[in-house]
Amino acid sequence: MNDWFDAEQHAQRAHDFYNRGRWHQALEALTQALEACPDQSAWHYGMGLTLEQLNRFEQAIDSFEKAIQLGNEHPDLFLHLGVDLMRIGQPQRAIAALERLATHDPTCHDSYCHRIMAYLQCGDHEQALQMFYLAQQTHDACPACYSHIAQSLAAQGQLERATWCWQQTLRLNPTYPDVRGNLARVHWQRGRHERARRLFLRQLRVNPADVETLEQLAHLLIDMKQYAQATEKFRRVVEMDPARADAHVMLGELALRIGHHDAARRRFDRARHIDAQYPGAHLGLARLAYRHDEHDVAHDHLAVEMTLSGQNSEQVLEMARLFIGLKQPDGALRLLTPVGENDLVFESPSQRALAIIYRGVALLMLDELDEGITLCRRGYRCDADQAVALHNVILAQLQQGQLRRAAVTLRRLKRDHPSCPVLKPLQRTWRRRWLSQTYQQWTAHLPGRRRGF
Repeated sequence: MNDWFDAEQHAQRAHDFYNRGRWHQALEALTQALEACPDQSAWHYGMGLTLEQLNRFEQAIDSFEKAIQLGNEHPDLFLHLGVDLMRIGQPQRAIAALERLATHDPTCHDSYCHRIMAYLQCGDHEQALQMFYLAQQTHDACPACYSHIAQSLAAQGQLERATWCWQQTLRLNPTYPDVRGNLARVHWQRGRHERARRLFLRQLRVNPADVETLEQLAHLLIDMKQYAQATEKFRRVVEMDPARADAHVMLGELALRIGHHDAARRRFDRARHIDAQYPGAHLGLARLAYRHDEHDVAHDHLAVEMTLSGQNSEQVLEMARLFIGLKQPDGALRLLTPVGENDLVFESPSQRALAIIYRGVALLMLDELDEGITLCRRGYRCDADQAVALHNVILAQLQQGQLRRAAVTLRRLKRDHPSCPVLKPLQRTWRRRWLSQTYQQWTAHLPGRRRGF
């Protein structure tokens, strides 16, 4: 009897602590209560709610499941279980829990609303849309439903419909979390940079401590070529969270862009000390070393960078460019071999074109001239702004002694890029080769000297 009384006292204290927001004390009191009486499903439910507040979602799920095993089938229990399962990336189990909620209460709007997000996590956009329509039948003015289905539409590339849905979310609840940030990202994808910038700023007015949105705004400003403003935003990011390696890498990139090499080196060093596995820091140090003709140092940093993963398309291309500059074409080929087989590696047509060209140049360096020329031409067809492709084709044709083909390519380079800095040196090289070949052909037809003269 005394054990039961003590357990009840602990449970009551836990309830009081919970209502006052003192989560750790509530957890301690519930632990003591359940040690005495572990078969109380309501206390396991309370333990799950308390662990949720502490963001310990896996432990919360265990508590909710214990409550269910003990016969507690309160609808809210399945709702919390489903939401927490989504939080830890287990949407299939979340769907099962939310379906049980719908079994107990078919009119429960939350069951359908949260299943939109669960099916989105599974990549099943058709079922997500079906859940949205079912949710509309129970409550047609739910901002969360519009936000969830907007994410599904955006993931499918249906940006205009996604924009409309997030606008509905904003109309129904102007303070809904991250709705302006989501709209900003969609407008950014649609090339509406200024509108995206304004929406990011509005999102930051609602939540000035939103580091993720601040960082995304900084990346947008880089796309808009507003480098000074981007630098200021990244500095604010590291002031708010000094342990963000990604922000330090970006500050290093921006410093490198304007020639502040010492500042760039400090940022890259800081990033690799914060997170030795974060990609980009060693690449930045390799670029600095290469610019200072410290090729051995550049190679060492590149070798470390190659052991890491997670580089974006631009960083992969920069690594390939450095390998070519260091006269290590095999390294470039290791990075770029998937081109043509897995174009998803490179996000934009210009990046794919540059990747094809770099691969072609690497093959030319290995004396695989025909394949290298083919790839350089293919890359130029993808992006006619890449004069470097024609430059390398001309050099390879001259190496093969194909002066007529080189002349045709030279005319194309002159037509497409009349101010290209390598145009005149290439023309002089072609003229010397032509004169040399013409002289050899002319002297080969002269009669030999007669003996005795």
